[in-house]
Amino acid sequence: MFSLPPLWGGRGKPCLNFLKNNTMKSPFNIQIIHPATLSNPEKADLTDRLYLIHQQIFQGVSKADFRKYVIEPNSKLTRIRLYQDQEGNDAGYMSFQVFETGKSRRDPYVIRTEVGFLPNYRRYNLTLPTLIKNAFAFQLRHPGRKAYFLATPVHPTPYRLGLAQLPEVWPHPEKQMPAKIKSTFDFLKERLHIQSAETGSEFTCKVGWQVKESQVLADRIASRKDPWIQYYLQHNPDYAKGNGMLMLVPLTAKTYLKGFAGLLQKKLQRAIEWKSLTVKIPVPRFSVS
Repeated sequence: MFSLPPLWGGRGKPCLNFLKNNTMKSPFNIQIIHPATLSNPEKADLTDRLYLIHQQIFQGVSKADFRKYVIEPNSKLTRIRLYQDQEGNDAGYMSFQVFETGKSRRDPYVIRTEVGFLPNYRRYNLTLPTLIKNAFAFQLRHPGRKAYFLATPVHPTPYRLGLAQLPEVWPHPEKQMPAKIKSTFDFLKERLHIQSAETGSEFTCKVGWQVKESQVLADRIASRKDPWIQYYLQHNPDYAKGNGMLMLVPLTAKTYLKGFAGLLQKKLQRAIEWKSLTVKIPVPRFSVS
């Protein structure tokens, strides 16, 4: 025999205690770091620690450049999340950065991230949920100004993930880019001093971060018939040399609705993972068209 967790409390009020079972426990201990509050020796120590993670994932970037990109970018805001597993081992990092493109209220904010997770921890897929929550909180404190998420993925996987989980991503393999979005691309490239790559399309740029992957894995990715993967490879054939492809996401109400719907779906899925159950409980799916 088994019993399901109560979904309703007394007097017809919803009871959400079932969301607090052990399956909801985070696999990580997370430390939030504000680099602006650190001394130079503390920044150096943080750089050493994060660069150790970085070197297991990427190559082609010096420690000095890593510090400039991740810890001390020329941004309005930089906040770093350091992830440790339950044994206290460093597992990954995410640097959340907000850039100003001008002083006018018509000039948008640009949100960027620098992310690195060791292979054993990537299955938790924390980047987009964390981005959505932090971007939403920032825009609540700065209403009335547009904001965009601008990424330069140096591998097809993050681009494909963005297409799957976000309602509006540019460039898109199945949609014609509006002229307004194209002009936004050009504006942001100029303001953020993004350099075009020598190969690939107009959306390919120089990054320098080269993903460490075997030739077998690279060949497997190249041979995949996934149209989204192939679209990325057509635009950025030399990603292995450290080139990235610009990826623009307007941060709108629709973006946040789909992002938070996805978060809720994942929480429900984890909450209903009862090891003793032999009956499969359907999890509601949320979509924002």
